[in-house]
Amino acid sequence: VHVDMISQIVNLDVLQLSFTIKDSDFHQISMILKTLKNQYEALAYKINEHYVKISLIGSGMRDMSGVASKAFLTLIENNIPFYQTTTSEISQTLIHI
Repeated sequence: VHVDMISQIVNLDVLQLSFTIKDSDFHQISMILKTLKNQYEALAYKINEHYVKISLIGSGMRDMSGVASKAFLTLIENNIPFYQTTTSEISQTLIHI
């Protein structure tokens, strides 16, 4: 399974892990999660489908400040909700609900 985007939140004793996969890997990841749930009773998972991934990518972003804030502001001004975001030196990816 190819995992493209991953983010992790650790809060006290809880770990929340979110990731994106290709549609073609959906069945395989579903089976993996069911197997893990059988091994670890405390595991809870939720599969969300029909999200859109928006990526801003470019080496010029490395030297530009404010790209993320402009992207967030544009989405907010246009009433476009987003669920998750990840960033690097040259990219920003958002998951649109």
